[in-house]
This record gives sequence, C-alpha cells and structure tokens, in this order.
Amino acid sequence: MANYYQSVRRTRVPHERRLWSVLWTQYAPTAFELDFTGKSWADPPLVGCPHFEPKWNQLDGAVDRRSHHSHYEVRDGFPINPLGRTGLRLRGRLGRWGPNHAADAIVARWKQSEGRAVMECDKPVLQFVAVQRRDCGQWAIPGGMVDAGETTDAAMRREFAEEALAGQSVAEATRVMGGEGREVFRGCVADDPRNTDNAWMETVVKVFVVREEEAAGIALRAGDDAVGVQWCDVSDRLEMYANHKQFIEMTARLLGAYF
Repeated sequence: MANYYQSVRRTRVPHERRLWSVLWTQYAPTAFELDFTGKSWADPPLVGCPHFEPKWNQLDGAVDRRSHHSHYEVRDGFPINPLGRTGLRLRGRLGRWGPNHAADAIVARWKQSEGRAVMECDKPVLQFVAVQRRDCGQWAIPGGMVDAGETTDAAMRREFAEEALAGQSVAEATRVMGGEGREVFRGCVADDPRNTDNAWMETVVKVFVVREEEAAGIALRAGDDAVGVQWCDVSDRLEMYANHKQFIEMTARLLGAYF
C-alpha cells in the first residue's frame, strides 16, 4: 500500500536546526493544508475568517486547545509546534490548529502456552491488540481523535470498539478493557507524519491488561479506518506507525515484560 503521507514534500530540517531557539533566517517551510470546508469537526482557516478567534492554550468552548507538553507560543496569530520545525507550515492534514488530541488504548494479555506463561530472557511475554491502518498500511495501537467535549477515556473505548471490534458497542469495549487502565504516555507525538509547524498530534496512552480467559472471549474484527486486527507479541522486532513502538516499549517496562 502506498504511503498516504508521502505526497507532500517538506523542507528538509537538519537535526541541529529543529529547535526554534536555533536561529535560521532562511527557513522556508512548504505551505500545505487540506480543504476542510464543510467539516464541522475542523477549525476554519486562520486567514480570511475574521470571526474565528481561537483561545490558544485554553479550553475554548468544547475544544481543548491546551497542550499536554507545555504552554506553546503563538506567532503572527499562528500556534507554534513546541517540539520544533517540521518543514511544513499551516495545518497539513490535521483539522485543528495547534494541538490535535488523540487517545490510544493498549489492550494486552500475558502470553500463555499450555496454561503457563511464555518467557523470554527470564521475562514474561506480553501480547497486545494491533490494528492495520487503512491510510498507510502500518500496524498501530487502536485509537483516534478525541471529539470536542469528549474525555480521553471515552475516546479510547469508542475507538477500540470502532477499529478492533468492528463497530460493536462502547459497552462491549468497556467490558473488554475493564477498569481505568494505567497511563503509559501523555504528550506530543514527535514522529507523527501529520505534524506541521502550526498543528501537531498529542495523545494519552493507557494499557488495559485482561486475563487470558477474558481475552479468549474477545471477538476481534477490524472496522472503521482499520483493515486488519490481531494479537501481537511485544518485542523489539515490531514495526509500527509513528511513535507506537515506543509506547509499546514503555508498556513493557511499566509491566516488567519482555521487549
């Protein structure tokens, strides 16, 4: 499957010039954003819409414009990516200016064979539910955007139901995931290919560990923007979308699992 995100050529940003604190007077990022006309979930353009006055770094009505990372700067009316230059200005493929909030759920189980835990290097092997993204074909943690006014926990359950349970009810996702889970990560997603200088992805990641007998009753089936779903072993051989492998490694360390 062709990579959906390779159609726009970014200005090359050397690593040593990524941070905004490094002076680079000749920096000229590529300008790009999709046409979001008629998309109620997206912001209007920042230029040419005099009635659009977003409240940066605040809760703006139902839209949360606060960052998990830090208080971000606004220059000439445009929010600035706190992680630095990306080679692309404006919104790109993201609907919101500034932080675009997501929520990702790692539903995991301890791998077993004949009723005993499978071990690698004296550590138990963990498995997790992975979905294959329709847009780029890469494997990822089930998750997605947090709707305006929605909590991250509600978004995790809704997205898991849509992507890994083929649209079954949120109640079923809640049953599968159990309690509140343990937080693995909260912040900017540095390697997300959608990030621009003026819009970027942020997420909250939680892990939900289910017992083997409960895991056996989970009817996995891909839905929504996922084209595949499966249980995957946690290991350093994983190839995953954006920072998702890093989130899995964090989970393994948190739970004392093999990686």
